[in-house]
Amino acid sequence: MAKRTIPAVNSNKYRNLQLLNINTVIRHGARTPYTNYNCWAGYLESPENSRYDCTLHMLMSPKDNSDKVLFEKVYDALDPPLTNMLQGTCHVGQLLQAGYDQELLNGNHIRSAYFEVESTKNPLRLFRNSPLPVTSFDDLPPNSIRIRGDDQQRTLMSGQVLLTGVIEFNDDSETTIIYHTADYGVDPIYPNSKICPKLRYLQENAESSAEFLR
Repeated sequence: MAKRTIPAVNSNKYRNLQLLNINTVIRHGARTPYTNYNCWAGYLESPENSRYDCTLHMLMSPKDNSDKVLFEKVYDALDPPLTNMLQGTCHVGQLLQAGYDQELLNGNHIRSAYFEVESTKNPLRLFRNSPLPVTSFDDLPPNSIRIRGDDQQRTLMSGQVLLTGVIEFNDDSETTIIYHTADYGVDPIYPNSKICPKLRYLQENAESSAEFLR
């Protein structure tokens, strides 16, 4: 991934063009197992194979938090013989540190291509009149960035990490960013047969076809 940078556009015929909009569609980074976490008989009974402990946690706070207290969400509340689905301190499908690093690197690639380059060298720069480096949303035109994801921890955090890789926020600044999401059961962001029943018919029809069963 470190080598998958966004290439520069150096052709002279693009010199007078200005980039107006970028749509970035991402998938979450590496995660813990989500559904098929009982890989083989006895898998969950073997802590050596199936225990997942996570150092990457979510910090939560109510909006009107005058004391600035953050709450760290850790999945460790069960006492033996009860366990979490993945035994240790990880949520099912939770973003791992490796996934965090992947999305941060993706954000760095986007920043390098669209934010840091000088317009005299590369016309890919998105905000030509913004100061560099961009360290807060105040440096950008109003409503210039919108972030949208489904309501799952791994996707919400992946989007957050990607954006912090793009903007490279100043440690001393406090910024609130609107992260748009929806109820997962009715979210059209993924193929959803609950809001489009024909998708179920198409899936069943495809999976029962001779081509699929061969």
